[in-house]
Amino acid sequence: MSISMGESEAFSRTLYVRNLDPSVTEELIMVLFGQIGTVKGCKIIHEVKSVQT
Repeated sequence: MSISMGESEAFSRTLYVRNLDPSVTEELIMVLFGQIGTVKGCKIIHEVKSVQT
């Protein structure tokens, strides 16, 4: 299966990264990954840990 440049641009690409330090910001992620390629957006979802008694 071969994909031409025009076709590949139509595909959405999402990268999921886990185990980030709580101090990592969306801006930092965009700067770091922006060195590799275009970053259209970034959203960090913080995991809420429940406390069980």
